[in-house]
Amino acid sequence: PNAFAKSGIKSMTFEDGEEFLMSAMLPTSIERLRFGRNADHLSTVDLPNLTHVTLTPGVKILYPNEFEQCTALTDLVIEDAADTISSGIDSYNHCGIFAACPIERAHVGRHIRSDKLPFAGCTTLDSLSLGSGVKTIPNSAFKGCTALRIVNFSGSSVEMIDNFAFQGCDSLQAVHISDLAAWCRISSYAFDDPPLLARTGHLYLNGTLVEGHLTIPDSVENIGDYAFYGYDKITSLTIPTGVQYVYANAFADCPNLSQVYIEDDSSPLYMDEFFTGSPIDTLYLGRGLGPDLSI
Repeated sequence: PNAFAKSGIKSMTFEDGEEFLMSAMLPTSIERLRFGRNADHLSTVDLPNLTHVTLTPGVKILYPNEFEQCTALTDLVIEDAADTISSGIDSYNHCGIFAACPIERAHVGRHIRSDKLPFAGCTTLDSLSLGSGVKTIPNSAFKGCTALRIVNFSGSSVEMIDNFAFQGCDSLQAVHISDLAAWCRISSYAFDDPPLLARTGHLYLNGTLVEGHLTIPDSVENIGDYAFYGYDKITSLTIPTGVQYVYANAFADCPNLSQVYIEDDSSPLYMDEFFTGSPIDTLYLGRGLGPDLSI
């Protein structure tokens, strides 16, 4: 029997452990749940008042249909951790396991296996933050999150955004970062899908809109594929001597980028047509270009 069934408890915490969290232990009055162990079929119990869920690093697996009865769940936190969390896909509609929940705010602090799509089709998701355990945003990870407005990379360790990661996210308005150098290093694979900055048109560095003149930080050695592709807020650009490689389309199709200053250096700069489609009318080239590569 469930000792908590009629307790009226609104908040519960289950610390990290090997044992399963049994759904029968949860009172229907629960509003906030924090747990650090794999849950056994939360989907078998109606939790009409559960609005906040926090998953600590003790959780290793998220099962298909796990949260389908959590019809009030609006806030989800997957705490930062270096290891991977595995998840399933709803076997009936191939949507992510959170698609049935009205989640509005999510923090994802761990890498989720690339062939699993826990947030796909989550049409109520409004804001997303990414933590230090996330290195790659997998193919189609947030596909169909039609209400998603804000993506926050502050404190994240993202290195790659895969194809179609945000396909169908037509409400995107802003990307927030806390480290410009870290953003420059992210590579996006967006052959058939516009990258984030082309979608949102707004990049905020510690709350301030990145606009006008952009100076790449001295600590940056490589500027990733599509890093600023389609971003319409920058008008001029300085690339310092520390930059060695500028990868494909990093500054392509920036409609207001007209001036580029590449600082003097004896070593060549390797870049792959990264100004294509941008209306450059003033270019200072203070160093040679690597072989077989061009502006």
